[in-house]
Amino acid sequence: MGSNVGIALPSGSYFGSCADRYEDSDLILTESCYVPGETIPAHYHESPFYCFVVTGNCFQRHSRSESFLDPSSLTYLPAGEQHENRWPQGGRCFHIEFTPARLGRLRDHVGLPVVPMDWSAGFSPWLVSRMIREFSIQDSLSSLVLEGLALELLAETARKSLPLSPAPPGWLLKARNLIRAEFRSSLCLDRIAQEVAVHPAHLARQFRRCYGSTIGEYVRRLRIEWCWQHMVSADKSLGAIAQDAGFSDQSHFTKSFKAETGMSPSEFLRRRS
Repeated sequence: MGSNVGIALPSGSYFGSCADRYEDSDLILTESCYVPGETIPAHYHESPFYCFVVTGNCFQRHSRSESFLDPSSLTYLPAGEQHENRWPQGGRCFHIEFTPARLGRLRDHVGLPVVPMDWSAGFSPWLVSRMIREFSIQDSLSSLVLEGLALELLAETARKSLPLSPAPPGWLLKARNLIRAEFRSSLCLDRIAQEVAVHPAHLARQFRRCYGSTIGEYVRRLRIEWCWQHMVSADKSLGAIAQDAGFSDQSHFTKSFKAETGMSPSEFLRRRS
């Protein structure tokens, strides 16, 4: 999959339909939409980029793996990395790319990863969620905010590519998968620890060290992302969506949403309309 035998896409170009786009001298941000059943043939990009799944599930195959990407999954692909995608139910994703001129300057200061990388949760996807929020605002300060977040994302990616720490142990991956499967229900630290047969204190400490947040923060973020997706696609009241996500009531959800995104749910919906 790594050899360049597929379709070559120049900087800033993506398959699917472009729903929105932002470009300045440093960044190219593209929101792309895909219809149900859309299959994207083997191709590669002339510049490295990130892809964040906003809605839908995407099957992806590249040189290191093949997997289904859930909403809030983030992938980094280096320049020239051949890959292919399929969107069984359709969906939407957010692409992040530095302009070629900016990349040239960055290479003097940071080593760009040369292999694909994937995140299902953690600090890097959270940075992208902040970028998407700013992308929807696009006021006079947005270029400054977006560049800062994109540079922080690149630094986190470069740090992850260094062999600084071993992969998460199996029991921690099991704990994370349990949380992702049941984040809408009432989860407690003791029960998760019991499921993976470790002490609760050890679980809490290792989870934060590996994923960059406490378990409670991680659950809250998953719930907010779930609400975010359903707010723009479902005909339900905010109260019903909040309760379905696991929040005690709409007031609790509103406070958590504003703390995470900097705006209320109603303000978010107004800016999306």
